Amino acid sequence: LDAGMELWAYLPCPQQPQRWHPADIAVWQRLLDQAARVRHFGDRYAVGYLHARNDGMLTDSSAVVAVHRPAK
Repeated sequence: LDAGMELWAYLPCPQQPQRWHPADIAVWQRLLDQAARVRHFGDRYAVGYLHARNDGMLTDSSAVVAVHRPAK
């Protein structure tokens, strides 16, 4: 957003932030409110929706950059 680019949000399920700390939920909501596009993949938590979300991000992208940090 600071670079002037659009933010697209990909949500596997509405419950995604339920177990997060309140400060993290606030950041998530602020970013979600600023997203130019929001895609929803499921109405409840299920591992398949996490994979569908990932596939959706790859399908919609024109380039993908992967970073590997073995120490992490």
